[in-house]
Amino acid sequence: AKTMSSSIDFATLRRARSFGATSPAQITAFLTGEDLYALGFVFMELWFSAIVLDDNDNNNDNDTRGTAAHDSDANGALTDVDSAFRAFGNSLGRVLTYRALALDDAAYKAITKSDFICPSGQLRVSEQELANVVETKGVRTIAVARLFIAHLARLLGHDPSISLHDDWQTTTLIASGYSNYDRRNSGRSKRVHLFEVSCPVVESLGWTLHEVALQAPSVLGGEADREPWFNFPAPALPEGCWFDGRLQRTERYSLYGLPFLRERLKRCFVFNSSKELTEALRPFANHQAELHARDCMLVERPS
Repeated sequence: AKTMSSSIDFATLRRARSFGATSPAQITAFLTGEDLYALGFVFMELWFSAIVLDDNDNNNDNDTRGTAAHDSDANGALTDVDSAFRAFGNSLGRVLTYRALALDDAAYKAITKSDFICPSGQLRVSEQELANVVETKGVRTIAVARLFIAHLARLLGHDPSISLHDDWQTTTLIASGYSNYDRRNSGRSKRVHLFEVSCPVVESLGWTLHEVALQAPSVLGGEADREPWFNFPAPALPEGCWFDGRLQRTERYSLYGLPFLRERLKRCFVFNSSKELTEALRPFANHQAELHARDCMLVERPS
């Protein structure tokens, strides 16, 4: 009998394999998951449309049922697209995630005073100018520019996005590249500040690093890098640390920064030396190396 995996086209098969699906069963599960993912958007559109239509019906209905529906609006009933979207966001829940920054004392005080971690672009231009970047360039180009940061200035001019990471070690490693520890004047040091925050999942773009990499040719041209794992070196770990780009926890893309910091902040930890950074990150790097080696063995093992 002809199996599902033997009847799909080569491009689809290559995409499945790029996400780690190698056996017929894994490929079938991958394709089923993609179909369900697409179907979810169809249901969302139908749901939102039905809510709005129901709201219109209620507005044209003067009986007591219509009054009750109107009264429920004040209590947060889902009677328009805005409230429906908010309810959808609430249904996704929140995620405990991290953002690390290399800050001197003045920069840290500025963040706490503003109650906001802004994207790097907002340090140079206005919020409205960044909004124009989003409107004119589009989300995909912004995500690709952030991943391939050497092209960011050419593609965007200014960056309206930030990255969040569900493993605190990931963002801490990145921030170590911007840190500077002044032994004579600690106030001038740019120490790594690790912010642990609770954020709505809906504020993430939803793409993994690997999914963004697969879309890069449409923005940059050339061929996509289909290798899901990558090694990232930084001063705290010069030999680098391995990361799986297929996992959402590796990096979350978000637009316009991190507002309401006081409400969302769970704790802030400060690393006071380069040595402290390295010692904190080493166990995670060893664990990631083991995961990478194990995954490579599974891919190379003959079926």
